[in-house]
Amino acid sequence: MKYFISHESFSIKEAVKLKELLLEINKEHDIFLTSDWDSLSSGNIWMADIFNSLQNCDELIVLITRKEAFNNLWINFEIGAAIGREKKPKILICGGIDLAEMKYPIKGIHCIGTGDTNRWVKELGSLGYKIVDLEPFAKLFGQ
Repeated sequence: MKYFISHESFSIKEAVKLKELLLEINKEHDIFLTSDWDSLSSGNIWMADIFNSLQNCDELIVLITRKEAFNNLWINFEIGAAIGREKKPKILICGGIDLAEMKYPIKGIHCIGTGDTNRWVKELGSLGYKIVDLEPFAKLFGQ
């Protein structure tokens, strides 16, 4: 399985931590993350790498850690690319962001409020991540 984690540059640390936590659970999955040390190679045309990864990923995971991310053009583009491929992005809204502050087009998509532990455990489980230790994820998600 190939996954793409979308995030804004403000959330690099959180996105890298999410990738690390997911790979601890299932090392068989390939996770593309523009902010890690592995996904983009020096000398490559980075936009082409992003486009190729979006075209070839099985799932898109979106990490929203602040309300300003709803306006982020890259996040909205990556969500649109996934929906255009008939994928259903897993949009994780972290840190107690009031869902009433969501903006379109993300507001028109059913998102996962990470304050609901049962929900994010179920959604990540559907991607092949059986979460046994909730604490590192809860800490990451701002619970």
